[in-house]
Amino acid sequence: MSGRRTAAPGARARCPGHARRARVAAVAAVVALVAATAAAAQPAGAADMGPVARAADVADAAGASEAAGAAGAASPRPRDSRTAELFAAWRAAHEAAVAAFAAHLREHGLAGLLPLHELLRSASDWRRCEAEPFALPPAAQWGAVVKVLSLLRELRRAGVLADAEVHSAYRGATLNRCAGGAAGSTHFITFAVDLTPRAGAPDPGPALCDFWRTHGPRWQMGLSRYPSGRIHIDTWRHRTWGADHTGRTAFCLAGLAPATP
Repeated sequence: MSGRRTAAPGARARCPGHARRARVAAVAAVVALVAATAAAAQPAGAADMGPVARAADVADAAGASEAAGAAGAASPRPRDSRTAELFAAWRAAHEAAVAAFAAHLREHGLAGLLPLHELLRSASDWRRCEAEPFALPPAAQWGAVVKVLSLLRELRRAGVLADAEVHSAYRGATLNRCAGGAAGSTHFITFAVDLTPRAGAPDPGPALCDFWRTHGPRWQMGLSRYPSGRIHIDTWRHRTWGADHTGRTAFCLAGLAPATP
């Protein structure tokens, strides 16, 4: 009888999952370190606000339901815990790929249009789904990234969407499914962003709808606004939809024939 040890059935299949959980745990440790550092740096008079700020971070990292956002859309939004500091820690393990992506954006004159730590945010449910907080789209989809960013640049130049924060962009099929995304979501089959106006910025809704009606066909602009208040933009094809994924609930139709995503 051979003395060589045989791996238990299924052991090999579990290894990638263990590695993924280890990466998520490492990122979570960085989140905790960043939060602790920020708390230690608070002015003495702001100590009472610490638990509120930390609770907001936890709510986002845990992936608060977008449906629940309907009631909270008028309330102050929790700060997204996927900060520039957390991105720097994540980037260290993906430097070559991120550098190539950043170079691609520079070649197309799009560097700096959005902070990289926002543009590469995956899904808000990343922690619950045991995924990573940031994700690079495959190189084959970088052309779609350029199209979406070019549209966002045009919206900025036109004064339609001057200042917005991206909360979700590319995400792989597994994370998209876990996060409740549509089966054919453009977040993974091409490229899309979910964003909100930054604090103090005017509601871009009416101007976005006007742009979508007038210029949307040329850009193949997909536009939706979810109950949470997040705005979805892609360049897959000209259409709009609402909470039920059909044109019946789209906030831009205003009497136009319904379109489906």
